[in-house]
Amino acid sequence: MTGGPSKEPDLTMARADVMALIAGSPMSMRPPTVQAAAPLRALPAAIEAKLASRASAGLTPLGTEHPRGGVWQRVVLPSGTLAAVDAVGVVVGAADGHTVLAIVAAVLFVPLGAIAGFGARFASSDPLRLSTRDRRAINDASAGTPSRCGRGRCPPARSAGW
Repeated sequence: MTGGPSKEPDLTMARADVMALIAGSPMSMRPPTVQAAAPLRALPAAIEAKLASRASAGLTPLGTEHPRGGVWQRVVLPSGTLAAVDAVGVVVGAADGHTVLAIVAAVLFVPLGAIAGFGARFASSDPLRLSTRDRRAINDASAGTPSRCGRGRCPPARSAGW
């Protein structure tokens, strides 16, 4: 015992950082949140059923793939682009006095626009597709933020002090 009593390290800054995190201070570096791999809270029954259906179909529960995913690239985009070109053909034909061009473009515009519209409706109504609202509900159920915080700032927490 040759040395004197050991000095304890100064922990005031570390305590202040912890208290700022707990209180939700604007001075804190990061808010106290956690993102779990699986939802921490119960999901609505419709989303639970959709996730179970995706799993039984061999799809990953939170993946972006779904059976009707290729409809956009194969059907909707080509027919929508051709319908837009036909709409331009109708306007140009009518403005320049080319009646045959305007009529042919108008006749082609109707089925191409209908195919694009029906294809978009068909692709978006896929029962295995997770919509933005579904993903938001899953993320909210997986986040460890206190429910009193919502999407805004958390009210200051009461602490026992150190």
